Amino acid sequence: MNLIAWTFGFLAMTFNFVVIAKTPGYVLKSSVLHHRMDKMLIGLIALGDFQMGVYLLGISSVNFYYSARYCEGKFLWLSSQICNVLGVSNTFASQISLFAMTALSISRISNIGKLVGNDGQSLVSWCKMISCVIFLGLASLGIALVPLLPSLEDYFSNALYYDGVTLFSGAVDKPTHQRVLQEYHTRFRASQSLTWATIRQMTREMFSQDYGGIVGSTVGFYGNDGVCIFKYLVTPSDPQHKFSLIILVLNLICFVVITTCYIALNVRISKVSKAVTRRKQMNQPRTHRKLYAKITLIIATDFACWVPFIAITMIHFLRYIDATEFYPLFSIIILPLNSVVNPLLYERVFEEAVIGSFRRLSLWSKMESPSKGDTLGATELETMSHVTFNNE
Repeated sequence: MNLIAWTFGFLAMTFNFVVIAKTPGYVLKSSVLHHRMDKMLIGLIALGDFQMGVYLLGISSVNFYYSARYCEGKFLWLSSQICNVLGVSNTFASQISLFAMTALSISRISNIGKLVGNDGQSLVSWCKMISCVIFLGLASLGIALVPLLPSLEDYFSNALYYDGVTLFSGAVDKPTHQRVLQEYHTRFRASQSLTWATIRQMTREMFSQDYGGIVGSTVGFYGNDGVCIFKYLVTPSDPQHKFSLIILVLNLICFVVITTCYIALNVRISKVSKAVTRRKQMNQPRTHRKLYAKITLIIATDFACWVPFIAITMIHFLRYIDATEFYPLFSIIILPLNSVVNPLLYERVFEEAVIGSFRRLSLWSKMESPSKGDTLGATELETMSHVTFNNE
């Protein structure tokens, strides 16, 4: 698993760095608004996927550092700020990449076949593009940072960890605190619901201040597991289950939108392909087979990343299984898969090799290669595909 994390992290950073480096040139060179917007969205996808690579290398480095000592330092790690930073990084990367892919699919189906459009150089066009980027970035960052807000501590914090205090062993949740405090504080009522701030104050009163007193480190939302990812695996008893389910449903909606848009895009291109085929009495143009392969790969990789993951989280929520042991699998392999694959699908430098390999392994390789006349007859389809997937 650690080898996979190092490999995925390195590949995600390398591939997406290429896309990020090319994005400014694409954006400045495009003169049509929806072309420019598509390039910027692809850059956002690459930014999120690059960030996922940073997370993978970070969590791999932590695993290498702790190694066999993880059990000893487990709760120090789960309550550390580094764990929170990695959790925010992972969540931001996943969300901005998914949101940008959703926006890109909508943009493509909305503008398919348009040879001209709004002036991409105008101030209004720049404002629209920048506003979209800022909105997607703030939405992703907001989802990642909300669990760390001090004002929502009672909703998102899971426990406190007291290093070196034998009275409190491991990560101590609220019910355990309340039982101990009930025995120590005579003014405490069993039915009383305490905030974490009150618990900290009452706990400090139990110990001498001669050596600095007692300090509890928060085991927060991202400290639910050693890989420090968003707490998707929740049950009805978890205080955070509503927030987690809302984000999960939002991600499912994004996947449905992406799939629907690309299926509609393929249907539109198929109609043009069939019309060209009938008119020229030729075989299916090579361009359509290439686009079909690309669209199939986009849908398949999104499906592989999100559908099994969402299914497992819902089964876990209904308490049919305990899926917490799958956290490393989700964080190291399932969710980061798109981060490695996306640049291969959205950047022309990698696309030709990937699509070519995909076609050679498929039944399409058995089809007769189009003749010179076929290629010339597919001009209409090629024009549409160029406009839809321009310069990626």
